[in-house]
Amino acid sequence: MVRWAVQQGRSGADTLGEQIQAARVFAPGLEIQQIKSSVRARLFGTFDGAPTLGGYTLRRMIGRGGTGAVFEAVGRDGETVALKVLRGFEPAALYRFKLEFRALADISHPNLSLLHHLVVRGDQAFLTMELVDGVDFLTYVRQHPARLRACLAQLAAGLEALHAAGKLHRDIKPSNVLVTREGRVVILDFGLVHELTAGRGVEVVGTPAYMAPEHVYGAAPTPACDWYSVGVMLFEALTGELPFAGPMHEVLRDKCERVAPPALGDAAEPPLAALCAALLEREPNRRAGGAEIAALLREADSPRLPRAHVPPNHRGHASMVPPGGLIGREVPFAAIGAALMESRKRAVVTLLRGRSGLGKSALLRAFAEAAQAGAVGLEMPAVVLAGRCYEREQVPFNAFDSVIDALTGLLLGVGPAELATLVPPDIAAVARLFPVLRRVVSIAEACPPGPPGDVDAASLRHASAVLRDMFRRIADRFPLLVVVDDVQWGDSDSASLLVELLRGPDAPRCLVVLAASEGEALPSVDLTTLVERLRANGPVLELGLEPLRLHEATTLAEVLLRRGPCELEADELQARAAAIAGESGGVPLFVRELAHHVRTTMVGETSLSDVRLEAMVAERVGRLPPAARGMLATVIVAGRPLELEIASALSGGGRRELQQLRAAHLVRVSKSPRGELVEAYHDRIRLAVLAGVSDEKARAIHGQIAEQLFGRAGVPPELLADHLRAAGDRVRAAEVTRVAAQHAAEALAFRRAAELYRDAAGLLPVEDVVGRREALARAGEALRAAGRGSEAAECLLAAAALAPEVVALALRERAEEALRSGE
Repeated sequence: MVRWAVQQGRSGADTLGEQIQAARVFAPGLEIQQIKSSVRARLFGTFDGAPTLGGYTLRRMIGRGGTGAVFEAVGRDGETVALKVLRGFEPAALYRFKLEFRALADISHPNLSLLHHLVVRGDQAFLTMELVDGVDFLTYVRQHPARLRACLAQLAAGLEALHAAGKLHRDIKPSNVLVTREGRVVILDFGLVHELTAGRGVEVVGTPAYMAPEHVYGAAPTPACDWYSVGVMLFEALTGELPFAGPMHEVLRDKCERVAPPALGDAAEPPLAALCAALLEREPNRRAGGAEIAALLREADSPRLPRAHVPPNHRGHASMVPPGGLIGREVPFAAIGAALMESRKRAVVTLLRGRSGLGKSALLRAFAEAAQAGAVGLEMPAVVLAGRCYEREQVPFNAFDSVIDALTGLLLGVGPAELATLVPPDIAAVARLFPVLRRVVSIAEACPPGPPGDVDAASLRHASAVLRDMFRRIADRFPLLVVVDDVQWGDSDSASLLVELLRGPDAPRCLVVLAASEGEALPSVDLTTLVERLRANGPVLELGLEPLRLHEATTLAEVLLRRGPCELEADELQARAAAIAGESGGVPLFVRELAHHVRTTMVGETSLSDVRLEAMVAERVGRLPPAARGMLATVIVAGRPLELEIASALSGGGRRELQQLRAAHLVRVSKSPRGELVEAYHDRIRLAVLAGVSDEKARAIHGQIAEQLFGRAGVPPELLADHLRAAGDRVRAAEVTRVAAQHAAEALAFRRAAELYRDAAGLLPVEDVVGRREALARAGEALRAAGRGSEAAECLLAAAALAPEVVALALRERAEEALRSGE
């Protein structure tokens, strides 16, 4: 694993030799640039000519390991980040590299590292992340009991956020937990992350000294594994030593056979020593965890632990699927089941659409689990290859990338004889597109050495045919379900590959389910065109998710209110569930969030009037740091998708604040030629937040946005005018609107020009008679050109009413001519 932080007291890789060694992670041309830059920086102290990678200028190496190196880098927007480069394209390392990024895609917590973007391009892979300026956990807390308690609380909070999202870290150790100068704990390096729902692991990974006993003998990993590692770190902090020492085989044996020694030392206060022993318990079901840490530190009057924001539709434990199955989604569930039955005869595609928060991912997850368990009426369990498009990734064939990762996992789990029947002879053509397939030994042996090269059209067609053959081989033996979530972020190459896979009568007999969120500002793929292309091959079933009906939302709320300890009486629970259902508008996301709000903040209260989305949003916004609140206010007041660059410039917030807002379901992000755009997650969220922004502050924000937009290329004048008008600057708004009208007229958009000229007239002060008259007259002429005679006459007569008699006479004559010309 690679450490990716600026270490206090040293400058990362200090020697020129280390910098040159680190350059070997790059493709050959970039490697030479980096070596030259390192020599110049060392000899002359200049970064001139520093290499760039994906729009980032590399400054210096700050860490390296067996799989790559990490550099301090500066983006085009001036933001300084840590940029981690993968060494080579070794398949297992590439898989873990992607997994590290995707592990935190939907989680935001101040004690978890913030990842920005993942890029896999040609023979180079890198990801960008928050640059953490700090020291390792033990260095910071050693000989400082107060620091130890504060940092232990944050470490526990970060891990609980990770576990709540259904993920395990599996490599918690001091070097993967840094502490900043301000005392903020940050958990790093998620290359060994594991899904809790994945069951028994196929490999024993981690650092032996910090590994839990049950992990040593191959038991299914659980959160208790991570808490054992915390216990080892606590033991070190208290005693300066590891609980078990010696050669690795002896350490692993002793963990499994011996009770950990007591934590004795100057810093080993009895409560902390007892907690340490409980964390090092050999039996995972008796081991202490986050609750015990929190209880101990609360007794010591420790600061409240930060809350995690884990999306309800996350692929972990924080699911909207209640115990007992889905509620209110029986019809689409059955429709997908029927499509899977039909796919035993021919290829079928299902497109599931719906706005964010309606539970598309929960429905897909529930169906995939049922199909995999053989619970959907088929003759045998289905093979499920599930993937997802990530908007902050740039990887080739991004809609298929995680599907092929899942396929690779399937192939790794079968024996040699069965593998030979599933894998076509020319599998190297597909592995060239998806190098992770080379994790399978027999596939790696069939591939030429070295990283994948450029793929031309002929090679792509051949690879598509081979992949189709492999899918057909699987589908001939098992029901096959392929799921791609968030397909609106898919790329055009993925769309073409999907069409090729399903083309012709010999297409694999499988069900492909695509899920797309509606309402995104600029989706990456044209779904209408994709559906038309797919329909040329075979049937496409389109399903739209609608809000839950009132009784369904009420049932869901009741189930969610009963989760965990419930202090509500039956009548009170039903009343609160009904209030939640009514307030949610049938949106499952809001049902879940309101139920959580009621359970955590309203226990014991009798009034139902506070079961309001606005109250929940206000409580959530109140927990945000100031910079995040400022960014949210800027985005909400803007009233439409706003460039992230502008939102950051005006609020002082950055990537971390944006991720906090996204994870709290307050904003969403889309892509555009102007860069990333940020907007309210839902109209009701926008209205709830806007209610807390004063008129004065809103006017100020509109004015600031207008100043940012001035001089930018491609900004629609109407947009600028809207912000100026809302800021109260009606004179400048009128001038900008007049210019927009002139441009519309020059483009022969006469009706639009007339609307804008009339808007300009309305914006001008009453005393500006000449300006209002001129704008109305121009509106009349534009309407005449558009063939709208009667409307033109109205504008011209209104202009005449503001003119001296001579001018008014001419305007009235033009009005009469317009009337005679008719519509």
